[in-house]
Amino acid sequence: MKLDTAKAACFQLWETKLSTTSTAILRNQSTIQVSMKTSRFPFTRNNLQFRWLGFQKVIGHVDVKTSSVHFHALRNSSYSILNAAIPFDLLKLNTGNAMSTTGIFSAPKSGKYFFTSSGISRDQANARVELQVKTATVDWSKIGQGYSAMTHQTFSLHSTLDLAKGDQIRLVLLEGAIHDNANHYTNFVGQLLEEDILP
Repeated sequence: MKLDTAKAACFQLWETKLSTTSTAILRNQSTIQVSMKTSRFPFTRNNLQFRWLGFQKVIGHVDVKTSSVHFHALRNSSYSILNAAIPFDLLKLNTGNAMSTTGIFSAPKSGKYFFTSSGISRDQANARVELQVKTATVDWSKIGQGYSAMTHQTFSLHSTLDLAKGDQIRLVLLEGAIHDNANHYTNFVGQLLEEDILP
């Protein structure tokens, strides 16, 4: 139900001077709350703003996105180039087309995103991988690191970030080497959790 429709329905109840329990949908920033009220509807004809009397109880939460954004990137060969974005050989999933095989994710919309990565170190080498972000005002900066000891040990890292449209994310190998082959040990996954609908 649209917000204007909910307002109009409540105003009709007020005009008939009904006192009842009503369900209304109220937009709060980028979320929608479904609330129940018991009261007379204190609206004026010239102002259809929600001005409820009494308390409200939130009985539900609906997450709203204009479109989905999620990806799953994989490697199929080992990698040892330091201090550059780790590229990926395969995008198993790329809904929203925000991830590139170059290893750069560009946020197509503002909101909260979740990222996770894992992999294993190469023979006789450790692996230190860093998740980095680039914004409109700050060049590539550290978010967090994953580390693995020598020879096929696992590294992993996870982060939930509030990104603006156009912000970029990448993984960078800082130390050692990553082992991979057709088994796809190296994975990079990300998804939009909650979109900022309102400015």
